[in-house]
Amino acid sequence: MVDQPTEEELINWIEKELCNWGKWGKEDELGTLNFITMEMRVNAFKSVKKGILVSCSRPVTFFDLDNDTRIQKNRFMIATGNEDTHSCSIAQEYIGLSFHGWTVTHIDCFSHFFWKGKMYNDRPVSMVSATHGAVKNSVLPLKDGIVTRGVLLDIPKLKNKKWLDLDEYIFPKDIKDAEEKFGIQIQKGDLVFVRTGFYGRRLELGSVNLNESGCPAPHPSCMHYFHQKQIAILGSDTPNDIKPPKKHGYSISHPNHTIALVAMGMPLIDFANLEDLSRECEKQSQYWFLIQLSPLVLEGCTGSPLNPIAVF
Repeated sequence: MVDQPTEEELINWIEKELCNWGKWGKEDELGTLNFITMEMRVNAFKSVKKGILVSCSRPVTFFDLDNDTRIQKNRFMIATGNEDTHSCSIAQEYIGLSFHGWTVTHIDCFSHFFWKGKMYNDRPVSMVSATHGAVKNSVLPLKDGIVTRGVLLDIPKLKNKKWLDLDEYIFPKDIKDAEEKFGIQIQKGDLVFVRTGFYGRRLELGSVNLNESGCPAPHPSCMHYFHQKQIAILGSDTPNDIKPPKKHGYSISHPNHTIALVAMGMPLIDFANLEDLSRECEKQSQYWFLIQLSPLVLEGCTGSPLNPIAVF
């Protein structure tokens, strides 16, 4: 396994070594989700023994202006039901949010990132416009949902800590050590959750500005291992990239996003809540589970808010 690639090696990963362009045909918009077979889905369902459900999403809160608020989320009531208390009445609201931020659990699709004017499968940046949004590589191809085996790599538990330090990064050796400690072996088509404890830290100590204080995340060197393992999706309780960008030592601002979304065609789940999942995995002494994702069917969008559900 590569520990810390040079910038030249990293660029080679993006443009050649880890690039899946054309692997599943020139019209492909699913990328590494193609690794998930019908047999894998059936086996994931068969692994469910107790019917225990665990949400892996942060709650979406409104009107809070915290250190990690980038664009404020909005909710206003169109009706409250108080307008007519003598007969049938209703309550309804409008909500607006930029889910590509630091507080909303979401899935990133391939139209979210570009390298030298191209997105996954050699498609030009011009396929994303202010008028139409993303006409290719949007969230629409995921409309039928995603079901596969999920695994949790609980790095703080591996290191006997509540959470990783803000300047502590995860390397391939940590991934391998977690596989061994928790009795799992990453398989083709898996969704891999990497827990850093960052969300648990936020709940206990409060929010931070990631670009100032930093946050833990998988080091770019891990992407080579995930490519070798042919995983389908990578998720974390962080932005899946080291913050602030200069701390990882590369001029590329988001190396993991660029490798995953542009080169590999691998969706990312950012800012998951893995605290409840961590507790349930420990309770069950089992760090694999069925995982089910149902992104919203949003035309032209580069991703979607998400509530991943793990089932034991």
